[in-house]
Amino acid sequence: LNILRSKATLVAPVDLVVGVAEHQEDDLVLATAVAGGVTFLVTGDYGLQRVERYGDIAILSPRAFRDVLDAEALRRGEPK
Repeated sequence: LNILRSKATLVAPVDLVVGVAEHQEDDLVLATAVAGGVTFLVTGDYGLQRVERYGDIAILSPRAFRDVLDAEALRRGEPK
């Protein structure tokens, strides 16, 4: 948890996202991801996973994100 805290950047949502996800609170998560300028949104929330992509943000399950990391490591010639 300390490593996560040391690497984390806190952001506040600045753009309004409405009606993209099934639940209003999930739209807030998307707005926060936009504010953070993220490439990936990793979540166990199936409702958000069904959105799949919002703008330039890929919405992935933890397993799918691990697969992305493994593929990138393989591309670089790094061990898993």
